[in-house]
Amino acid sequence: MKRYFDFTLKGAELFPLWILYWLFVLVPRHGLPLYKRFFINDQNDPLVIALVTVGALLLILSAMVILYYYINRIYIQHAQYDNHPLQFNGTFSSYLEAVIPGIILTMITFTLYLPWLIRDYIRYFVDNSSLKSKNLKFLGKGNVLFAIYLFVVVPVLVAGYMLSVWKNIPLDQAVLHWIPQVVQYVFMIPVLYLFYKWLINVEYRGFRIRSVSRFWPSLWKIMVELFFSVLTLGIYIPMMCIQLYIYFAVRTVAENKQAERYVGFDKDPLNDYLLIWGQILLSVLTLGIYVPWAIAKVGKVFLSRTYLSVSEEV
Repeated sequence: MKRYFDFTLKGAELFPLWILYWLFVLVPRHGLPLYKRFFINDQNDPLVIALVTVGALLLILSAMVILYYYINRIYIQHAQYDNHPLQFNGTFSSYLEAVIPGIILTMITFTLYLPWLIRDYIRYFVDNSSLKSKNLKFLGKGNVLFAIYLFVVVPVLVAGYMLSVWKNIPLDQAVLHWIPQVVQYVFMIPVLYLFYKWLINVEYRGFRIRSVSRFWPSLWKIMVELFFSVLTLGIYIPMMCIQLYIYFAVRTVAENKQAERYVGFDKDPLNDYLLIWGQILLSVLTLGIYVPWAIAKVGKVFLSRTYLSVSEEV
């Protein structure tokens, strides 16, 4: 028997949060580099520059902390399984108690605490979500994510060292910057996969929900899809997203000692490809105003065709 998921969010419900995100996160984030590029010169007061920079960064951080709570809450409350909606039981005050200490520690430790902040952030939303009055529980551990995080730090440090060494070597300027970037991108592919494996680790009513995808086959699949995206100058990107969603969705399992229940997906790749491209074009033509409707529509189409094969209630 197939028990389907669903996503009932409407674009109009997400739109107010998207406008606030646009005003208080995207505009300051992109405006700060423009300010530094066009309005800062030798005549500017360094104190004023510092105050503007710090103020903009604090505004962005504060807006992200606040808006992510409400955006995640609305996503959770509009997700369904077998016609039963997920319930979110958290409060804004308990959310701040969960993430603010981690944000401070991340700053103090120069981002070394970031894996534990991410764990606490995800755990808060998962553990405060319930289905049929039964809470979910996130099982991911901070120390495991820290080991994955090192795969981000190391290539960045290596790339920085390569740049500093090559500055005095007569290399073409494009080559000088291209090779370290390739190093970082090569490392990021396994990092993103390992993060995904770490993320899909939830317990519900005695069932552990996890990804059973394997490392090397998954990396090969990602590389092939990326190759076609580059080869087609980005035209293939929506199909890449579809293929990767299907690949990882069907390799997700809910299991306990007695049973295994696999996720499935009803495929319709051509229509899905056209749908995604249509939503992208509408978002671009409306300068981003249509984004909430695009998220709602794509989420609805994909989740409503995703199911869990069960022989009993899960």
